Amino acid sequence: MKAVIFDWDGTIIKSKKANFHAFKKVHDALNLNSAFTIKEFVDWYSPNWYVIYKKMGIPEEGWSRANELWRNSYPHNRSRLSPNSARILANLKSRRFKIGLVTSGDEKRVVSELKRKGIFNIFDVVICGDHVPIEEQKPSPRQIILALEKLNIKPKDAAYIGDTSFDVLAGKNAGVKTIALAGGLHPGGKLKNSNPDLLVHNWKELENKIEEIWM
Repeated sequence: MKAVIFDWDGTIIKSKKANFHAFKKVHDALNLNSAFTIKEFVDWYSPNWYVIYKKMGIPEEGWSRANELWRNSYPHNRSRLSPNSARILANLKSRRFKIGLVTSGDEKRVVSELKRKGIFNIFDVVICGDHVPIEEQKPSPRQIILALEKLNIKPKDAAYIGDTSFDVLAGKNAGVKTIALAGGLHPGGKLKNSNPDLLVHNWKELENKIEEIWM
């Protein structure tokens, strides 16, 4: 293994509640009639925000306003790093692994969070959702392939780690090993059904098992 590429939301950062509250702000501000609880958010979740907007009942002409409301709300719901994540990332970096980030989040928001958490310099490449057309976001492999190209790493020498079935599918489509991390946006059962190469339940378990899939 030469490179480990991570998802951001729900994987490195515990942002499920912050994301939900931002979407709830959109829902309430637009006076939508549909129910919207944390259950709906998890059930409807997609890296493509517009899928969620459609399920919430927001017409396409309202998406720009919804984006504005979301971006204004999200910073008021600060998220914390997953326990042990910063230490393990630094340890992987010290062992000369290439470290990448592939996320559906927009660059302005994600880079700001990375810098605020003090881990921006750990990453050799950061590929965000607004770096590709929306149809090339996860589960498309395009973002992971871009990261591999920038790292000059072959798929067989890399793994992608994320907390949703979209992450697992994107990794499989890109030809890398896949590691699913439970406790984020998708429950363990749904992750298991996506058939990752490895399923772990926290970062400590990830640290202990990450090299199993190369044995």
